Amino acid sequence: MRASRVQVGMGVAALAVALAVLAIGAPGIRRPRAAFPTPETTVPAPAPAPEASVGARVPPTPTRADADLETIRDIFHYGASAPARRVAPAAPGPGDAATTVEPSPAAVRLVGLVRRGERLLAALSLDGDVVLVGEGESFLGHEVLDVSEEAVLVREPGGEEKVLLLR
Repeated sequence: MRASRVQVGMGVAALAVALAVLAIGAPGIRRPRAAFPTPETTVPAPAPAPEASVGARVPPTPTRADADLETIRDIFHYGASAPARRVAPAAPGPGDAATTVEPSPAAVRLVGLVRRGERLLAALSLDGDVVLVGEGESFLGHEVLDVSEEAVLVREPGGEEKVLLLR
């Protein structure tokens, strides 16, 4: 039992010597870096930005006209494919007269039927507007002549009568 106490004592003494050598800073042994910055490990402050003199010239901002369209990267094409070339629109020839087409008047549509009390109303749509109209009422020049469960009879602005069905 005495021998084991001697061994423990020797181990403790060896540990104390090793710690003393580290604390003193023996020449061949490197100390671990500090966890917190010390004056030796702090980062130097960045250099101040150069001040512009009053008469200094500022380089011009590049414009779209300065860009070389042949060498600009096309983000919509990948690989070694050739860049797309711009083609000028063809000039109209003598036989290519521009023709104008009059838009047809928008058709009124029956989009639903609504019952309010004992009255049956038609939900009509024209030019994006939807309104509820009953018999004898008008909507953007279209007069409702009759509303039934099966169909709606409408007189258009030109005087033509039209039967509208639910689809």
